[in-house]
Amino acid sequence: MKKSSFYKSFFPLWACVLFFCFWSSVLSYKYHCLGYTDWDLALHSQTMWQLTQGSCFNSLLGCNFLANHLNFIAFLFVPIYKVFPSPLTLLFLKVLSYTIGAAVLYKISEKHNGPNVAKFLMLLYAIFPITIFSLSFEFHFESLAVGFLFLMFYFFEEENIAAFFIMAFLTASLKENMPLILITFGIYGFFAKKRKMVWGLALILLGISFFYLGVFVVAPFARKELLVPYVYSAQYQQIGVSSGGNFNFLNFDIFKIAKILFTKSNLSFFLKMFGPLFIALFRLDILFLGSPIILQNMLSSSFQQQTIYYHYTATVLPFIFIATIFALKKFSKVLKRRTYVILFLCILLLSAGRFLLYGVSVWFPRIKYWKNTDQLLKIVISNPPIQSNFQFNYLDYKKKLMKRVPKKVPVLATFEFLPEFSKRPFVYSFHNVFEGRNYLTGDSSFQLSNNVRYALINFYDRWMSIIVDRRGYERAYRFLEDNDWFVSEAFGDIVLFQKDDPEKVRLIERSLKSFLPKEENSGFFISEDFELLKCKTIQVPDNNKLALTFFWKSRSPVKDIYSMIFFIEGSDPTIVYPPRDIGYSVHPTLMWEEGEYIKEKYWLPLPDLKPGSYRLKAIIFNIKNSIISDIKNLKTNNVSKEIIVASFEIE
Repeated sequence: MKKSSFYKSFFPLWACVLFFCFWSSVLSYKYHCLGYTDWDLALHSQTMWQLTQGSCFNSLLGCNFLANHLNFIAFLFVPIYKVFPSPLTLLFLKVLSYTIGAAVLYKISEKHNGPNVAKFLMLLYAIFPITIFSLSFEFHFESLAVGFLFLMFYFFEEENIAAFFIMAFLTASLKENMPLILITFGIYGFFAKKRKMVWGLALILLGISFFYLGVFVVAPFARKELLVPYVYSAQYQQIGVSSGGNFNFLNFDIFKIAKILFTKSNLSFFLKMFGPLFIALFRLDILFLGSPIILQNMLSSSFQQQTIYYHYTATVLPFIFIATIFALKKFSKVLKRRTYVILFLCILLLSAGRFLLYGVSVWFPRIKYWKNTDQLLKIVISNPPIQSNFQFNYLDYKKKLMKRVPKKVPVLATFEFLPEFSKRPFVYSFHNVFEGRNYLTGDSSFQLSNNVRYALINFYDRWMSIIVDRRGYERAYRFLEDNDWFVSEAFGDIVLFQKDDPEKVRLIERSLKSFLPKEENSGFFISEDFELLKCKTIQVPDNNKLALTFFWKSRSPVKDIYSMIFFIEGSDPTIVYPPRDIGYSVHPTLMWEEGEYIKEKYWLPLPDLKPGSYRLKAIIFNIKNSIISDIKNLKTNNVSKEIIVASFEIE
């Protein structure tokens, strides 16, 4: 082999190997840090696990998985998942798809623009925001389309009929919207190919057949016992799509559609989607191939589809780069070499700047967040002055509690625990309990199976912590109270519940009568609305934590949610814990009624401390305005910004 030929093949091969290894490592790290804080990965992982057991039922969805999306390709992956039954398998398949896309991108670009341009585009592909966002987001079968679509175009160009139709079949089996791309390929084939019956008509008929059978035959059959026809149709009612997924021509208004397409959010989405690769717009014929997905996103009423932060634009990615390849080829023929080089440098500088901008503001902080999802990376509070760079990590405690749940038994959990629990027949998401419904099946009330005996809940869950829902709080409280869920073990806001636990310790209780003797009903006045009567502390040496019992009294209806921040004095540096809502997301202060007494259990984990004396202090603040509350001692009438919760010794 000639030296030049060796280097020619060396770069794309090792660039792809590096790309695959890097992203496999990143996503593995995210997975082991419990960084998947939505339910998509768990949902598809449970689908695969159930298929290996011979069932199409998905307990997270509460129905056949095909009632959600037509992911027929899941059946083809059963042998792989049978051998490697882990959510990581799906993540590696996603990375493999993007890696194949990078290799085929190089191959196509090298053919039309030479190896130097191919290397340049390969680099841009690796740092392109859509690539990074869609890879780092949850798993969706649709994201596997990246490799398939690049291969489809490659075989389309090479006129390899057998390989092309295999890729077309695989692409169409990814999701119900994918057959539309076969139709656009067929239309494109009528104009670009001589054999119009094969590359045009046959492909159009295949796309129409696949779409019709999926959307109008298989999907209705999978949803025949559900209360709502198709939940995602609601996102397109403004353009004439009925709730059943049918198109109503009487509601079709071209001017209304044009108005939707040219909204401010869509124009912003369009600019972010293409970024520095604006030259792709000079090859609208190539972009036409991906037009069904572009229009699907732009016409949706779901704001997430008009952003690049999720998986929705992954399917557009191949067409942006293929259009760029052919646009560069076109410019190379009409521009002088100097102008052509300047164009390259502009694209490179804009891409690098965009990469650094997203990196500093989004990606690098997000990687830190995976490792420390329950903490503030740096907490600086003034008045009183508390400053600490100490990072308290709950990850080990989470994994310890996860191991307490027996394998294969039914379990209820918040989002971050679902992927690991997905390898069992019955796993349920706590957000359905909080919302009190199953939006996919149309059930107005969520009914948890009676055979569920374990629930692992992080009340600082990302999804729960950003939602203020009075009815949701009441549902959560009633769920724990009425179904005899007792605390088995807990660390901070992470609580493992077990039905009929012999200790029968309740997380939170409320009453119109005090839980304390009359002489102890005087403590600390927090605000005009409530007071802390007492805090009992037990040091648990074996588990290295403090068991705290707070006794609160509501003097009048509390209008806002209040949080506490604990910090340990006596350590160097001062240990500052992340904020935690008083009353958890079960019965926060917002729900407290006049004259109500609340008894709240909280288990505060302790880090490794040197032998000595320590004091646990806390501040209380209003989440709405971030104002730290004045705390008045009702016995001494002294007012302070902090309260001594407990004093303890480490031997």
